[in-house]
Amino acid sequence: MKILLALNSFKGSCSSLEANNALRKGLAGTLNPDSLTTFPLCDGGDGSVLALAHHLHLKPVWITASDALGHELKAPYLFEQESSTAYIEMAAASGLAVLNGREKNIWISNTMGTGELVQHALKRKARRVILMVGGSATNDAGLGIMHRLGIRFLDKKGRVLDPVPANLIQIHAVDTRMEMEGSRTIEIWTDVTNPFYGPEGAVEVYGPQKGAGPPIRKKLEKGMIHFARVIHNQFGTDLQKVKGSGAAGGIGGGMHGIMGCTIHHGTSRIFELLRFREKVQAHDLVITGEGALDFQSRFGKLVHGVLKTAGKCGKPVIGLCGSLQMNTAQNRKMGFSAAFSIVRGPEDLETAIKMGKENLEAFGANLAALIRVVYSSSSRRE
Repeated sequence: MKILLALNSFKGSCSSLEANNALRKGLAGTLNPDSLTTFPLCDGGDGSVLALAHHLHLKPVWITASDALGHELKAPYLFEQESSTAYIEMAAASGLAVLNGREKNIWISNTMGTGELVQHALKRKARRVILMVGGSATNDAGLGIMHRLGIRFLDKKGRVLDPVPANLIQIHAVDTRMEMEGSRTIEIWTDVTNPFYGPEGAVEVYGPQKGAGPPIRKKLEKGMIHFARVIHNQFGTDLQKVKGSGAAGGIGGGMHGIMGCTIHHGTSRIFELLRFREKVQAHDLVITGEGALDFQSRFGKLVHGVLKTAGKCGKPVIGLCGSLQMNTAQNRKMGFSAAFSIVRGPEDLETAIKMGKENLEAFGANLAALIRVVYSSSSRRE
């Protein structure tokens, strides 16, 4: 039996590469290691660059950049020389995870660090820039990125505004005269389909996890509505009609409306890039998973993409997670042959996150023993 290990990252616990390696270690104690293929997946969020580096055999380029609050850090991106393509993960600089527990302040958090990554890639003459937007700590509609690329945001008196969410409401015009050469080669990859503003928009849906309480969300929402009007008036684009314009705090909408950046379904593009369907077809069983599995996972998330691909190939899928929030009927409806939590006993979230790799390895050992028993019994009946 050939088994494909295709786990996403377990957020806050381990990267996709670490998760897959831990599971493989547990399985390999009983099963033939040659029957196990490690295939770390990513959804454009935390750890995506390192997962792609594994598959594309590229060495990450590390640069000094800024996190969402302006603190200096080292962040990676990938550069493929042959195609002059850069792969950039916004979470590497402007993500929640890299804040390391610092107090969230969505009012001033910005994407200038991600802009520094894009700027560095363009200076290397990248002809195509893939910007994967997931796990963001910001809601600046891409102001920070665009500022780093030479675009300026002006108030009614023509003064340049700082590229922070608090100033969205003050923007009167956008000056693109100094826009960096090559910046219109950027593609935005995201699984998010939310509109720019409104009940299902960037602020209302994702603001709370970025530290925005009701009063701040109300102010931010007014800023987003105002900025959308500015873009509509100056560039002729109605952001509410653009699928994914609310991605990553409005980056999708801001960069599409002003720079014409195209928005693509992230998981689909990543699967195409990695030729994932071919990998699934070549195996008998797929094991996937991420930190939490719930019935919302069916809405465009990476695990849903795995299930959809495996279903087309007629391959069974086992799901693993830390928090399993579905019943058996929902598991089946989503497409899982079986789904399990790797947590070994009652424990708080902090402990579960800390023990992620150990729990994956231990579960792998138990799962391998079960597979051996079932496979042996099946062979004897035949």
